[in-house]
Amino acid sequence: MGSIVAAEVSEPCPTSAEFERGDGSEQIAEASRLEPMLGQVLAYGSDHPDVFGSYGLVWHGVGDASVFASFTGDLDPYRDALESAVEFPDELIVCQVPISGRDAQALETTLVAELSGRFLSIGRGSSGFVDVAVRADEIDLARELKERYGDAINLRVGALAYPIESAEDVCTGPPAERNLHGLMIEVVAPSESVVPDDWSSLGLTVTLTNVGSEPIQFSSGAARGVVLGDDRTVVNADVLEQPAVEEWIDLEPGASTGLPLTVSAASCNPELGYRLPPGEYDVVGVIPHPDGEVTSASTTISVGG
Repeated sequence: MGSIVAAEVSEPCPTSAEFERGDGSEQIAEASRLEPMLGQVLAYGSDHPDVFGSYGLVWHGVGDASVFASFTGDLDPYRDALESAVEFPDELIVCQVPISGRDAQALETTLVAELSGRFLSIGRGSSGFVDVAVRADEIDLARELKERYGDAINLRVGALAYPIESAEDVCTGPPAERNLHGLMIEVVAPSESVVPDDWSSLGLTVTLTNVGSEPIQFSSGAARGVVLGDDRTVVNADVLEQPAVEEWIDLEPGASTGLPLTVSAASCNPELGYRLPPGEYDVVGVIPHPDGEVTSASTTISVGG
């Protein structure tokens, strides 16, 4: 697929509000009430595939939703037609998307094939854009994609929006310190600088040692590392896919075992760029445990370019 022309969006589709959903019974009841209306919107949109984007529910609160339908062109005729057809016209939102759902699906399929091995995720949201996240070192690719597809795609490089001038800080707080009695967890500090690989991953390991007097046994999973800057704030974003592994930890007193530590070098702060610049950082290991994650003390490492 070559370049694509996206419509200028003047009435974007709204997003659902954040709220406590309770046991879900009120949402189920509301969705059931609006289900016939969703069917009517889909039938109408299917008759206009060149301009129809998507449809669904927008949630305003507990048990309170509206049906949205999106189109690429002049909204008034579609709004008039749908309002005259549906049972609850006051609960209908007609909004705009940059490209049709048909074009978005074709673009998504094309990008998945073309960018094999170079993207973190590709998918479509209710906004109508094709959401594309490429590796944190793929700035040139991001520039090319934006030139080709413009506003048809919502683009990220690593964890941050492209271009970086429009990116917002997505850093999270540091993990809560939590120890397991008798278990010492240490991130192994490499003897040399660690250079991120193509996926902006730092290849580190973490050692678990039973320093107590009783055996330690628990089921764990993939360990991850959190990178801290000089002010002890988190500077990396966890954009790497965690391996689906189950680790059985079985340590007699005095015994140790090592685990691979998944550490992303993708930046969460636009001021640092898309990938962590070379320098010294502290890394905290986070280990899954049935009763909640347990953490290591921080270890200083050197990140190369």
